[in-house]
Amino acid sequence: MKVVLNENQLLPIREAFQNSFSFETLSSIGLNLNVEDGNKMRYDYCVKYLGRPIGEGSSRVVFTLTDNHVLKLAFNSPNAFRVGEMAGIEQNKREYSLYKEIDSPLLAKILYCDKNYFT
Repeated sequence: MKVVLNENQLLPIREAFQNSFSFETLSSIGLNLNVEDGNKMRYDYCVKYLGRPIGEGSSRVVFTLTDNHVLKLAFNSPNAFRVGEMAGIEQNKREYSLYKEIDSPLLAKILYCDKNYFT
């Protein structure tokens, strides 16, 4: 079977191989800035290295890492209902805490969570 990709489909693949996304870099972006500026810088970093988000909630944006992995970035979108400046961080923190507490194969595995809970 032959698979043919168009240029729009090839671009994210090329970017993934040419660039090196780093969780450490992402975690350090915007720490000394206000919440909105830090959010924007982290979001822009993810778009640059991971492409457009595949989903968005009220306070988190989801990016594709691989076919089997996603990144949930704490982010308050200006287009979404604002539920508090720290809502995305609190959602990431709660999701990670439950994962550690329950330790069930029924839950999706969390492979990485940064110390600030941005991801």
